[in-house]
Amino acid sequence: NFGADVYLMKGTHKFPLITKTQSNAGAWTIYGYNAQIPNVVGLSNIDTTMKFTNRSSLDTNIYFTLIDPDGTVATLDSVNNPSIASLPANSTGKYVASDLLALVTDPAFDKTGSISVEVSIPTTPSSVYGMASFKNKTLGQFKDLPVYNSGMSY
Repeated sequence: NFGADVYLMKGTHKFPLITKTQSNAGAWTIYGYNAQIPNVVGLSNIDTTMKFTNRSSLDTNIYFTLIDPDGTVATLDSVNNPSIASLPANSTGKYVASDLLALVTDPAFDKTGSISVEVSIPTTPSSVYGMASFKNKTLGQFKDLPVYNSGMSY
């Protein structure tokens, strides 16, 4: 289990086709379902709801990467944040943008406009289904947002 985003090698290491000496081996990513959701808003009058269904036979956690318009990144997950529900097998989890943004403590993170959200769920990718929509609470209107999966389709 590697907790780092980037694995730095020391010394010389041989991979099947290349040899690297004291260099960055690359970023580790979570195997499983990965999605990108643009134009997520978590304001008092407009809020985004995201739902993910885990149709696998395994319980799993969920990981969110929130990115503001300036590129400031905040990471949240169901492992370290008890208020974020994990995804038990054969269940659907509901996640509201304003609730997630309330957990972001970085003062540099801009919560006043739309953000981008990356979601990672470490289970069989084809067993996860996701949707997102934002709702104008004042007018009662909503709009579905695209949820791009790992293949950049939705």
